[in-house]
Amino acid sequence: MFIPLFFFCCCFSVAEKNKVMLGEENPTADAKRDTTIHLKLAMGKNYITSKDSVVYYYIVNNTTKNYETGTDYHIERKEGNAWIPIKWKGNVWEALGYVLYANDSLEFSFRLKSFKHVFHTGTYRLKKSVVENRKKQNLVLEFKFCSQGK
Repeated sequence: MFIPLFFFCCCFSVAEKNKVMLGEENPTADAKRDTTIHLKLAMGKNYITSKDSVVYYYIVNNTTKNYETGTDYHIERKEGNAWIPIKWKGNVWEALGYVLYANDSLEFSFRLKSFKHVFHTGTYRLKKSVVENRKKQNLVLEFKFCSQGK
């Protein structure tokens, strides 16, 4: 009877030590957790190239709130210290609405050929709005465009 109890105590002790090492029950680990809502390019990239005819991006919601968003977005190009809006080829727009739940993400995309702009090496940004409890918030994702693939 002594051996099984000793084995149980050893296993319990190791499991508790692993919890602390993995950040569970560690108050400082929660303080470092990302609690923002933000945009990010798919595939962990921070740039796009001329080979990316379709660009995929996410709205990542690491908050405890639900947000609403649509398919609308805007692209701007940085010239000096100014951001210049890039014009669309047409006036066609999907008017779809989405709910972005707490601790979830949504994937969206855009096509480079949808714009009256020849993308060339430089800094661009994607702007998209979200709404939480009737409060609008603008999200911005800055990225590089590389004419020659990386």
